Amino acid sequence: MWATIVELVLGALVKIGLRKKDKSDAERARAAEKVLEGVGESIDKEREIRDAQDDVDKKPSKVEGDDGGLNFDSFNSGG
Repeated sequence: MWATIVELVLGALVKIGLRKKDKSDAERARAAEKVLEGVGESIDKEREIRDAQDDVDKKPSKVEGDDGGLNFDSFNSGG
């Protein structure tokens, strides 16, 4: 009688433990996916910045873009 009760209780505890483990594993998988997405976004942003810097490096004496109407020609020419 007692053996049966202990066996049932242990069986229930094992099932609960397995469910919690499955839930934990699923949460870890979702977290890993978010990390990978974040890394991908970071790499894309870095690539954009490097491409923009490469454009500037091709024409270092010319300032392009929105500069608030300021003229940097004399500064860029060194005069």
